[in-house]
Amino acid sequence: MKSPFTGGETYREVFHAEHRFRKEGFHISEHRHKCMDTDQVFYSEETDRLNIVQIHNQYRSRYQIPFPSEIQATRE
Repeated sequence: MKSPFTGGETYREVFHAEHRFRKEGFHISEHRHKCMDTDQVFYSEETDRLNIVQIHNQYRSRYQIPFPSEIQATRE
């Protein structure tokens, strides 16, 4: 992926972070991109989706909410 700041190279960075969702904290491995020239951090649609899916999955597990695949299996 090219940097939106300089058009140069970027790399994906993964680190542990806590995010709030419905007034609760969830620890995830957050994905983001970092510009090699300016060290500025930015997110893409893909990294946002990865981060949100992690939070939603933890929320489902915590409150025993079935995953979509489990609901489909039950219907079949």
